Amino acid sequence: MSGESFAVDKEDNNIIESEYRRMYACLYADAFSRLHDRNIACDMVNDVFIEALKHRKWWCAQKRSVREKYLTAACERLCGAYLLRESKKFYVPYSDEKERASVDPDKIALAELRQSIDKCLELLEPEDRLLICGKYFCNYSTRQLSKIIGISRANVLQRLVRVRKKLGEILERFGITEA
Repeated sequence: MSGESFAVDKEDNNIIESEYRRMYACLYADAFSRLHDRNIACDMVNDVFIEALKHRKWWCAQKRSVREKYLTAACERLCGAYLLRESKKFYVPYSDEKERASVDPDKIALAELRQSIDKCLELLEPEDRLLICGKYFCNYSTRQLSKIIGISRANVLQRLVRVRKKLGEILERFGITEA
């Protein structure tokens, strides 16, 4: 291997590593909001970067915004494919009266609420969604969030207050209130 190709490979590896550090939390929050399972969401994000590695030369040559869109689209596609596979595994026919009686209305209401909240979160800006998901779903500290986003801890706290208020207004518009 020549010294020139090694330098290019090292540069590509640095790009991939920096994008992984920068985008992991955002992609994880997106995958977790769709899959509701921490381990599977983690696997999905790693699979997204494996896909990027398969097309490393092309991917590393792109602008940062294109790389980000590629990762986001790949995450959505992989999560969708996973959910489609899983829905086929868990198909339950409702032809039997006994099966209909076993459906818990509280679980259905909770699933519908979860879907509504996910739709409300999608209305937030990506960075705001990252703050909310990081703080309340992933239990990141303000220090960790400040490192991920690249702003001070005081700014994280201020933005969390604003984003909670904005999310509260969105939830209210959708008719989701504390009960």
